[in-house]
Amino acid sequence: MADLENRTYAVFSKVKLPTLTPVYTPTTNPEECLCDPYLVFAKNGGKSWENDTITPFIKLYSATDTALFEVFFNGVLAGIQPTPEIIPNDNGFSKMAVIPWLEYLNQDGIGCYTVKITYNIAGAIGVIDWMNAEYKLREFSIYEVSKTIRIKTVFNSQQSLEDINFTNSNLLNTYRLEGYFGDRQPKMVINNLDYSNRKTEKVTRENLNEYQLFTKGLSINNIILLTDFYFLSENELYISDFNAVNPSYSYLDVAMVVAESPEIKYFDGVRKSTLSIKLNDKLKNSRSFY
Repeated sequence: MADLENRTYAVFSKVKLPTLTPVYTPTTNPEECLCDPYLVFAKNGGKSWENDTITPFIKLYSATDTALFEVFFNGVLAGIQPTPEIIPNDNGFSKMAVIPWLEYLNQDGIGCYTVKITYNIAGAIGVIDWMNAEYKLREFSIYEVSKTIRIKTVFNSQQSLEDINFTNSNLLNTYRLEGYFGDRQPKMVINNLDYSNRKTEKVTRENLNEYQLFTKGLSINNIILLTDFYFLSENELYISDFNAVNPSYSYLDVAMVVAESPEIKYFDGVRKSTLSIKLNDKLKNSRSFY
């Protein structure tokens, strides 16, 4: 008679703890802060490019997983706290929380803010310092934003780094940094018809405008934020420029699309790098034809 064996069948769910945190870079200077300062601005009655917003998010896996989004003002809880929302097309559990800085300007005023997410995922408890950042909130003025650009993105697609489907979430983030945007080149596409009598007639003309975006020296955290977050994940991209030397002052929430891969320039003996990228118009309507 064959020996009877007891067998147990078990099913385990696989979860991934949050990884969307910048790389910690060691420093030999005890007074150097490991966090990155981010300038954010708001203005009552201001235009879109005068008011900033961030939207922290987190991947959750079940109804028992929890996430608490908290905003701190100068080290203590801010007067208002964000309301979590379900990311609609992910898995029914993942969450995001919109933080419009105008509300915090009116409630707590200018100062330094941090954002934390306390999570419990499958029994594992942890805290995320969102982007490892300190947000320095100021009231918008042309003087305050001089020599900067602002990148505004909307996510509405699958993002593989965190394995989150942002479809229909319209997840909005803005990011200001020292840099320059502009230097339009028309990149005109020309289609002519040459006749046997050596006469040339126009058939079509189209401007496929190309723009340049340059940054000043950035830490590795900021470089990763641009290359692996904003430019990689955007479905809508809007750029504003606040450089007085720019030939055009009309670059305010201009709809763009990435045209070529970003390029990072590294410097010997310097920890900060610069980034450049070519962008095209989102709407290509500069065209004439028969």
